[in-house]
Amino acid sequence: SLWRARDLIYLFVRRDFVSKYKQTVLGPAWFVVQPILTTAVFMIIQVLGNLGSREVPLPLYNLSGLLAWQYFANIITFSGATFATQANLFRKVYFPRLAVPFSIAISHLMTMAVQATFFALVLAAYLLFTDAGQGIETSYGGLLALPFVVLHIAMLGLGIAFFTSWLTSRYRDLTFLLNFFVQLLMYMTPVIYSLEAVSGRMPERWSWIVFLNPMAPIVELFRHILLGAGGFYPMAYVWSVGVSLLLFFSGLVIFKRTERTFVDSV
Repeated sequence: SLWRARDLIYLFVRRDFVSKYKQTVLGPAWFVVQPILTTAVFMIIQVLGNLGSREVPLPLYNLSGLLAWQYFANIITFSGATFATQANLFRKVYFPRLAVPFSIAISHLMTMAVQATFFALVLAAYLLFTDAGQGIETSYGGLLALPFVVLHIAMLGLGIAFFTSWLTSRYRDLTFLLNFFVQLLMYMTPVIYSLEAVSGRMPERWSWIVFLNPMAPIVELFRHILLGAGGFYPMAYVWSVGVSLLLFFSGLVIFKRTERTFVDSV
């Protein structure tokens, strides 16, 4: 049904991508300005709190983490209340409801591609023109695995979004808590800090708690591939894949059941 609705998905993607910054001062430049401003704030916190990594420059460290995190967060934020926010459209015409969250994932994948291009330019500048780039060890073989990591992020984000769509269709006030949930989850994910810094400040027998968050090994792997910082934790990543698959397919079942009766509760 999604394949038959591919033209509609294309229109949704175009609408989300083009209209997001239409009639704005900076226009598409916001795709780059936003991570730059976020990185600047992160650097202040990292310097004051002695967080982050000393192996690579902090701007690159933050931008690489934000690449993975913002894609995940955008999927949840913009598709996590699909039934509540798209109720008027769903009442007027029938089409596969899954087209909406999938189109959001695709449109923000395009945003991620623009930000990845900017990251590549900054990385090239460090490697070519500064001594600070000497500690960077990009895994060029690992770059081939990045599309699968991005697919993993999309599955995890959509799985959570399916569940939150079901909840927000029944309890509308949860829509206001969605952004707070995403912000809280960011501080539980090694975006602004490194796992080494956290594990060094807590008893070793409790360090496994950090990996209960399925995004933690993903962000670490993302940095490890792009910069050589962070690390690859096989067992933690297998756990993350298992949780992502469980959330995606169970959430998909709940989403399909909810779409039949959501009009009665929205």
